[in-house]
Formats: sequence, structure tokens, C-alpha cells
Amino acid sequence: MEIEKTYTLGKIGRVDASSGIDWRTAPLAVVAEFSPQVALARYLGISFAPFIQSISATFQNATDTIGPFSFPTNARLSVVSVVDQVVLHLDAPNLNAGNALKPFIDWFFGRQSGIQANMQVNSSGPGSYVIAPQFIPIDNLCAMITEGWPSGWVLNYTQQPQMTFTTGFALPSTPVTVTCSFRMWQPTRFKPMQGMSDVTAVQRLRDAGVLTPEQADQFIKTM
Repeated sequence: MEIEKTYTLGKIGRVDASSGIDWRTAPLAVVAEFSPQVALARYLGISFAPFIQSISATFQNATDTIGPFSFPTNARLSVVSVVDQVVLHLDAPNLNAGNALKPFIDWFFGRQSGIQANMQVNSSGPGSYVIAPQFIPIDNLCAMITEGWPSGWVLNYTQQPQMTFTTGFALPSTPVTVTCSFRMWQPTRFKPMQGMSDVTAVQRLRDAGVLTPEQADQFIKTM
């Protein structure tokens, strides 16, 4: 069985929720409010390319709690990333095996699998926070993440999402593999951006005249 759901972020912003802010086109000073590094990359004329990573877990037992799981170590090349899409994929090869109606039945299983997850963002420095402290249905979590983050979900190079999975009720068959794939946009020229902090990005935006000294000082105070 292969079930996939795609959730598209769209343009959701803090200034005008009806039209939203697109980090690709909004004024640099506005983009700097939620990611100075993204604003600096745009100022430098660096294009962004898609970069996909997944968090996967396999249930071997009908009832279980497994995890936590995260992206592969250092997979994001030590640069800022903007998540704009999440795809949920469930694979249960033994469910309804041999049944002529398997594709139809599997479709409904993918939407009521009973698999739940929680999520947090871990950081090797400042910037750890909790997204979903309690277990909630996995498709609810993916949908809410995608729809609710203003202008894209920015992950600094020190940050990694981490998920733990559980079963809300016994799975009808095992194994069941759940995969959450995150499409991220990353600068295509890594060298100017690798290992950069938000403070450094703000200082460079100030020196370039994108931010006023007052704006830069205010940003740095909140970091």
C-alpha cells in the first residue's frame, strides 16, 4: 500500500493574512523579520533550489511508540532552509494483501491509520522549541504545519525537526512505514551562507543599507 498526501504552504504572512507574504518577492526588510539569512541571500542575488529530506519510521508491532527520529546528520549542508511543503506517505504492504479492493481500502486506511506523532525542533545552539507536545493524528500534524507557518517555515542550519510516532489503536497489519518528506528551499551558493548566524546576517544587511541601524539593533536584541 502506498498512500501520499501533499500539503502546500501557500502565501501566509503576518502583515496581511488575506494576501500573505511570499519570502521570494517581499521587501528584504520584511523578509528579515523572520529570517535575516534568507533576506541576505536574496540581497546577494543567490538563487534558491529545492532540497528534500524525510523523517521515516517503521512500526514492527501493532501497538508501539517509536522514536525520536530526525533528518540525517548534517544533511542540510549547514545553510538556512525554508520549508514550504510536507508530504505524508504510508506504506503497509501486508494490509489487505491479495484483496481486489486493496487500493480502495488502503486509501481509507491512509486517512484513518491511527498513527500519531509529536514534534519538536532541536538545535545545537539557541533555537529549540516544541511544535506538538502531545501525540496528534499524523495527517493533522502535517496539515497544520503546512498551513500555519508565516511565509514558510525557516530552519536555521543548527535546527532539526524531530518526531516521535505512536499508535492510537492497534494497527491491522505490520510492518507499517510512515514517511514525512519536507521540501526545503536552500541557497544554491553555499560558501557565503554556510554556518552563518542571524546576528551576522543582520549586521551585513545593516552595512548594505537594507536595514537601518535602529532596525538592526532591535533585531539583534531579540536573538
